[in-house]
Amino acid sequence: MSEEFKEPAGALLAVERSQFMPALSIELAVERYGAVTEFVSRVLRKDVDYGVIPGTEKRTLLKPGAEKLTTFFGLSTRFQVLERIEDWTGERHGGEPFFYYLYRCQLHRGDLLVAEADGSCNSRETKYRWRESKRLCPACQQPAIIKGREEYGGGWLCLQPDTPILYADFTWRPIGEAQPGDAVIGFDEYPRHGEQRRKLRPSIIEAVWSSRRQTQRLITAESEVLTTAGHRWLEHHKVPGHLGHWGDPWKQTDRLLTGNCLRHIGFHDAPPVTNDYRAGYLAGITLGDGTMRYVPGQTSTAPSVPYWRVALKESDEAALGRIVAYLAAFGVESHVRPFNRGVTTTTPSGGVYDGDVNRMKKVEVRALQRLEAIHNILQAKETLEFQRGFLAGFFDAEGAGEVKKVRMYQKDGDVLRRVCNYAANLGFTFEIKEREDRHCSSAVLRGGILERLRFFATCQPALLRKSGLYGASMLYNPSEILAVESGPVTDVVDIQTSTGTFFAAGLATHNCFKKQGGCGAKYRDGDAGIESQPTGRVPNPDIADQVNTIQKMAQKRSLIAAVLIAVNASEFFTQDVEDFREAAPTTTTPAAPNAPAAQDAEAEIRAACRELGKTEGQLGVWIQKKFGAAGVEQLTEADKREVLSVLRGMLAKRAA
Repeated sequence: MSEEFKEPAGALLAVERSQFMPALSIELAVERYGAVTEFVSRVLRKDVDYGVIPGTEKRTLLKPGAEKLTTFFGLSTRFQVLERIEDWTGERHGGEPFFYYLYRCQLHRGDLLVAEADGSCNSRETKYRWRESKRLCPACQQPAIIKGREEYGGGWLCLQPDTPILYADFTWRPIGEAQPGDAVIGFDEYPRHGEQRRKLRPSIIEAVWSSRRQTQRLITAESEVLTTAGHRWLEHHKVPGHLGHWGDPWKQTDRLLTGNCLRHIGFHDAPPVTNDYRAGYLAGITLGDGTMRYVPGQTSTAPSVPYWRVALKESDEAALGRIVAYLAAFGVESHVRPFNRGVTTTTPSGGVYDGDVNRMKKVEVRALQRLEAIHNILQAKETLEFQRGFLAGFFDAEGAGEVKKVRMYQKDGDVLRRVCNYAANLGFTFEIKEREDRHCSSAVLRGGILERLRFFATCQPALLRKSGLYGASMLYNPSEILAVESGPVTDVVDIQTSTGTFFAAGLATHNCFKKQGGCGAKYRDGDAGIESQPTGRVPNPDIADQVNTIQKMAQKRSLIAAVLIAVNASEFFTQDVEDFREAAPTTTTPAAPNAPAAQDAEAEIRAACRELGKTEGQLGVWIQKKFGAAGVEQLTEADKREVLSVLRGMLAKRAA
């Protein structure tokens, strides 16, 4: 019988050194850490690969970022289901279907297992258990039904179709002609951070809609417009005798007080384009940037070849196109053609401008018969229309709009005096400034932004980029409110712009926000087809979609956890924070606005805004943009929770 060998207690075993020494040298560890740090800063993008949860400081790694990190480290992913529960009928879970999945994600580099982690998800998690039910439009079956409140403008229709609005080409045209995509002149709803004044901004019409509504007639010292009671206008507080409080300057029509003032930038009809205007434009742009090598009676056999030409930068093709159109109105054919292929220019400091910078185009005529016609067209006329066109053409050639000035440059003093005389005949005052900036004299328009707007509206140059108005402070004249009267029931139109603002009948005004989607149908209060629909939180009706989402979430959680372990990225990121709270289902409509719970949420939202220094008007605009609701009271309970979450996060960040 062999005797079993037993190792004495406390004996030491021989081990390999590699079993307890670091796998990496310090130099390699530093290099690896530097690679991860640089990858995070240079490759990963905020709100795509990672995000920041309101109220927290640490970044949360998202699935796209986890996938990029696995690619960077050459890791392959393998998923396996460790546990699953699928109760489609809810027989084993109180009558409610229940699903649970536990996944394991393993990260391999070749055959080496680098890291593994588990992740689970189940159908009792709040975000997958419930859905927010919204009323559907019976006509189009879209969740676009909202109940507008008159004191907030209703979110709908505001101005009569023939109300003129200011477009980006400085013309005033009826709002009824507006189309999505049209460019208009807008302005800051509120001064931007660090600035004292609102400024003019380019704006795009995003939506146009119309209906038939009860209107009110707003009459000021300079304007008269039919609008709705809830449409908002920008008041001018800084005048003696202002009535009411000095809070948010945006006021609804039905809250305007006679004797107060609105902000008014002036309203100027653009005169029609006549042949004298066309001739003046051609004369002005020829004198500024053109060449006329022709005298009456000249033949093609003369020592120098006769021609007429205007050449401008390729980016100024709008002016060249106008030249072709105006010549065609006189029966003269012409075309826009390349002037050269661009030249490479060396700067005094040794830099090089690419040829594309100097690329130009031209309109040129060499036929003698057409040259004679152009010569006759360019002869000066004494009409105001010719002079108005001349100023527009000369500005397109030699003008420059700056933030505070409109200038036209020319070395020839006689030409500048001609510009000043023509402008004086149209009611403008230009002052000649001798030799500055471009080493040549210039004629400068006197007056502020209102005078500059009047100049562009009156003369109508083609090159809008030269106006220099965008970014200029929105100075204005106060327009006294004379009356707000009851108007007829009539067709009204409103637009939604990218800035949230525009000018109507010379007055600074706010657009409404159209509910996204839907067909525009309207329903009366008490309509059973609308009000009988359940709203608020209801059980998720799409079980198949719920199961698919839960499986994907379990896989995502296991992937992100494994990546954080494998690449040691916990210093930079945290696991996504999920909402695991449960709540009882409901199929009833939200509590009435005067219910205590709703009042508490609304009061907390308003209190948080006040603490953050935000006005009620700013809150209302944000709610309209994000949720399509006409005010705090119109938010669903889920939307109120989301608003509170954002505001609490902002307050927590400020406190920190």
